[in-house]
Amino acid sequence: MSKGYVNNTILDGALGVSPASATGIFGAVGVCAAPTGGIITLTTAADAKEKLVDGPLCDVLVQALSMASTTVYAIGLEGTTKGAIGQVAHTGSGKATVAASGSPRNDYEVIITIEEGGLLNAAIAHITLDGVDQKHFTIPTGGSYEIPGTGITLTFTAAEESEFVAGDTYTFMTEAPKASNAEILAAVDTLLNSAYDYEWIAIAGVSDATLWAALDTKATEA
Repeated sequence: MSKGYVNNTILDGALGVSPASATGIFGAVGVCAAPTGGIITLTTAADAKEKLVDGPLCDVLVQALSMASTTVYAIGLEGTTKGAIGQVAHTGSGKATVAASGSPRNDYEVIITIEEGGLLNAAIAHITLDGVDQKHFTIPTGGSYEIPGTGITLTFTAAEESEFVAGDTYTFMTEAPKASNAEILAAVDTLLNSAYDYEWIAIAGVSDATLWAALDTKATEA
């Protein structure tokens, strides 16, 4: 029925309220520096960075939410395999050494460059992390320096006959922690059994054919 210039169009049986759509909404599972212990909701890149801190899942969701406005239902895992640190490669003439230890939170390329030579508490270095310059610092007296937010501790060793030399570099790579297939599949089950609506589930980090065969089975069941 219409009256005058007002036209009524019936959209559905609920007074014109259209059903919600899950288009663009997705679930995500992976290792991060701040395991969530369950499903959390993320809507912005800043939100993902604040709540997940670092790690493969954080990387994926910061990038995704920087490009598109959507909702993500995420499960951050601790991972049963700790991050690994590769061998430190030294380039230059100095005989002083740098060692790296700890449990890295992510895949990193770390370059330590000696800016001013000398012994501990005198030499000045700076770190480049994945191509991004960090602050310059004086190598501390005890020789120990933690790279903020990474889970990596550096140990600088020098003596009178083996000072740090300006221009020398010390480089190494790290590997992020990894979740087992069982951890990932359990998290996927948590999402599948939840009441949330979404289009698909993303798995962050390196995975293998065995996992994807299992995920194919779950996708078929879903």
